[in-house]
Amino acid sequence: MKVLIAGDSWGCGCWNKNGNTHRGLELFLQMRGHTVTNLSVCGYSNTEIYRSLKKVDLSEFDYVFAFYTNPFRDILSDNLYSKYFDVPDYTITYKDVLKMYDELWSNSYLMFDSLNYPIHMIGGHHKLEEIESTKNLISFIPSIREMFYKDYVQPKIVYISTVFKNYLKKFDRDTIDFLYETYNVQLNLQNIQQEYFYPDGYHLNAKGHLILANHIEEFMK
Repeated sequence: MKVLIAGDSWGCGCWNKNGNTHRGLELFLQMRGHTVTNLSVCGYSNTEIYRSLKKVDLSEFDYVFAFYTNPFRDILSDNLYSKYFDVPDYTITYKDVLKMYDELWSNSYLMFDSLNYPIHMIGGHHKLEEIESTKNLISFIPSIREMFYKDYVQPKIVYISTVFKNYLKKFDRDTIDFLYETYNVQLNLQNIQQEYFYPDGYHLNAKGHLILANHIEEFMK
């Protein structure tokens, strides 16, 4: 099979402080005889993942898998601060954050769907919202964390420091507390036996990538 992978760090494989140790999912699929093209780049937003897919002829591939990331990353990659944060004399509330989130994830789904080719979405950095009213998006794995840990519930909205850190003074206290609480829930995997994840509780280790590759291999048979 010819397989295309796109995403953020979740699609890049396994690494340590010195850099990549192996290519994770990409490598395991190649070891099974598949031809794999990997467009993943650490730190990519959903918009950047979409743009990477738009540059290639998707019809050349039998399957396309895309790791879904935190929708708030689009604020950083597309410089949307003036739209969402740079409002004079306005305090951002939880309702505002929820509105941002709903708009960002909805827009990302529309972008991926516009590629007019089946995209098998994987909830890695961020859990997928329910996919409705799209022709080409397939919720392949809504949440990798929840797939591995059945009692774990991945938060819907998660604080991401690269986006929010310079604007926290714009948020009300309750919203800041909420964002940090969801962030701690996400990091709670650090307190679970790390069979499939690195100690950061955030990225798959080699065993996790192997199981993901097995899951994809079984699906493609």
